[in-house]
Amino acid sequence: MKIYVQENQFFIENLQVPEITLSNNESKKIFSLEQNRFVIKFEDLQGVLTEKNAPLTFTTNTNEDLIVPDDTHSFEKTFIKKGKITYFIYLTKDNKLCVILDKRPSLLNFHNKNAVYNKATVKDNKLILNFKFTCSIYQPTTIVGKIKVRNKNAEITTNGEIVEIHKNNNDYSVTANLIFDIQELETLFMEQVPFYTYNSDVYDISFNYRIAEMQISKYYVRLKFPLENKYNVDDEQWLALDDHFMLHCRPYPTLYGNLSMRLTPIPKETYNDYITNELVKLNNNGKLNIVCLEYPEKAQENGLIYFKWLVKNLAKDFNIYYMVSPDSKDLDNLTGYENHVIFYKSRENLALVNEVNVICHSHSAEYLLPILTNKTERYIKQKNRVFLQHGIIGSKDVSGVYGRKPNDSITDLFVVSSEREKEVIYQNYGFDKNEIIITGLPRFDDVIKERRNIVKKIKNRHKILIMPTWRKGLNTYTDEKFMETAYYKEFQQLINNDEIKTLVKEKGYQIALYLHRNFQGFKHLFTSENVEVLSDQEHTVKDLLAEYQVLVTDYSSVGLDFALMHKKVIYYRPENILGEDFISESTDLLPGNVVNNQQQLIYHFKNTAMIKKYKNNLDKLYKYADRKACARIAENMISHFKLFDQ
Repeated sequence: MKIYVQENQFFIENLQVPEITLSNNESKKIFSLEQNRFVIKFEDLQGVLTEKNAPLTFTTNTNEDLIVPDDTHSFEKTFIKKGKITYFIYLTKDNKLCVILDKRPSLLNFHNKNAVYNKATVKDNKLILNFKFTCSIYQPTTIVGKIKVRNKNAEITTNGEIVEIHKNNNDYSVTANLIFDIQELETLFMEQVPFYTYNSDVYDISFNYRIAEMQISKYYVRLKFPLENKYNVDDEQWLALDDHFMLHCRPYPTLYGNLSMRLTPIPKETYNDYITNELVKLNNNGKLNIVCLEYPEKAQENGLIYFKWLVKNLAKDFNIYYMVSPDSKDLDNLTGYENHVIFYKSRENLALVNEVNVICHSHSAEYLLPILTNKTERYIKQKNRVFLQHGIIGSKDVSGVYGRKPNDSITDLFVVSSEREKEVIYQNYGFDKNEIIITGLPRFDDVIKERRNIVKKIKNRHKILIMPTWRKGLNTYTDEKFMETAYYKEFQQLINNDEIKTLVKEKGYQIALYLHRNFQGFKHLFTSENVEVLSDQEHTVKDLLAEYQVLVTDYSSVGLDFALMHKKVIYYRPENILGEDFISESTDLLPGNVVNNQQQLIYHFKNTAMIKKYKNNLDKLYKYADRKACARIAENMISHFKLFDQ
């Protein structure tokens, strides 16, 4: 079959049928063979195809889709145009002949959706990503690569190179490279290079190609990276970022088997120690090393409180450290403990990874790693780990994050607060009962200590904090897509409720919305003249919980923190915003009323004191009413890991 254009008409030759048809619901056009070719005029198409982005497929005289024989095809110019109207004719990978109005044919008509990442290399301080794919009908002439910062308005594109092409009938097997230089990669940081902070950004990698016959869509296709190949490729690619820092580029497979990447600036001194394996020595006193950490930039909750308890009570037996970013806004919380602080990404941080005996983590133990690679991930799993948690597990299923996986145990000792929670972890998270310890959380030692003073301080204060948890998956949405969710619409409507306006304007209430860390990137989308939308850059959870008298949450574990202070909690659960991670539980276990609409919620704002029956229920969620959680954790840690026997 041959397709070409003359005098703004499509000519189709060597098509072995007597006639072909284009039709839609309202009109139909039959094209007959003339002098061994079909002639398709611009005016003919105007009579049958008027809807944009709605391709029509040619059919035979038996009303079946025209399937072009899988032989050699020849294409020249394959579009015709008059004024602002353009028609494209093309053959799909299924050998169907189609025509489309004012829309470039999609790349997916030809690409076989099988682009697979092969390897990464560095040459001349450029990152080279090698991959393979197959396509049909049209031979690629140019490769274009893209790296997009997930959930942010930042991306780079670059021309790649075709390494080799093999043709088999109408199919092409292509090996290609995407090439990114250091200047392009640095722009992805949007002038905020995370030199000494943890870079949580994810960089998604995709590609597009061009063909000679016509302009096709600029849709970018994700590269595949099967999970089973994760440990079979080199994930340590290093580029010189500047005179003082190297840039670690780590390609990795997502849960859906796509290629993404992490970018981490590392001081050259730390990089040199890592490459040569010549590490500094932290100490020579012969004592075991214990480190506590939260997120690298945080020092404000369980990790910090347990760390201070360890320094006070066990520093004579162990070397106690806290790992934190030197750019953390919480450094004042470590005043007086400077000799115990290890800064994130420092040479000492790398040495600590090597020398540590126990890692006490409130989130992931991997936050201890200044350089995250397949090698260091495997190494950290050999260490003794205590999961301090950052809240009690109850209404939200976080087994996908903290559950034991075949190749990832997450932790070795799991801290919980009640028999109920222990049973949940045993049944659903893959841990044995001897790995789960009922101790309570370190921060509740402080809560119980301070609650009498806090209750007196906030008595008769009409300050209400709305603090919902996040929803898995929504954090990757664009602003536009997030604004379409029931979650956004519900809370945006709530903070603009007329009854809330009355409480604020006439009754003197102060009401604020504080989004979960994973949703803080959407903070700017929530607007209200009566409810303040708070930033995690200016407020800590600990301070907010102390400052407000009533907490509104959906199913965040922070509700128990609030209840332990003997302050009122309201669980706001409209059915349309409950995520897949929500676990239905007996309301007898909750320290507050459950409501499912705004009218009920605002009714409960009138009385801001905690109802007595909920105070009496707290022991079902938190076994101990004392201030000895840290002591119990330390006792179990020492016993479980036999620290005094080493």
